[in-house]
Amino acid sequence: EQDAPTGVDVRGDGPASRETELLNPRAASESIHAVLLSGGSAFGLDAACVNAQENQIKEGNIGAGTGATVGKLNGVNGMMKSGLGTYPVQLGELKIGAMAQHGYARTICPVHTTTDGDSIYAMSVGNIDADINVVGTLSSRVMANAIIKAVSTSTPAYNLKSAQNFL
Repeated sequence: EQDAPTGVDVRGDGPASRETELLNPRAASESIHAVLLSGGSAFGLDAACVNAQENQIKEGNIGAGTGATVGKLNGVNGMMKSGLGTYPVQLGELKIGAMAQHGYARTICPVHTTTDGDSIYAMSVGNIDADINVVGTLSSRVMANAIIKAVSTSTPAYNLKSAQNFL
């Protein structure tokens, strides 16, 4: 219903995204209505639209998390299944859903390599005054916890083990 001021930060050389750079602070776009993360490809986009459910967030091997993997530094033999994770936080009237690249660095090593596509979208309703240091600190923690949830809620798939195999 209401436009949302939005920004994006993309690191790594393989984001596999479309129209993302329009949200770069140096681009002309000032606000948007939604962001849809579909797991790549037109098939993923179609599946995300068909299976979208209002106010019901699913995690793990779903949507953008369907093809997510971790642990590829030593090749495919060390690779594990990951997924989609969320970690919403609210501080008074300040809702922290934005994510920060520092959260990636806290949980992923190495990060931002030439085969990564580490994209972070931040949206706001734009009507709450907040200290940028508080928002930045909390968004880093939100991102780190969302990554942990993405890995821990995923189940084995496509002949790949998941963290659940080791818990």
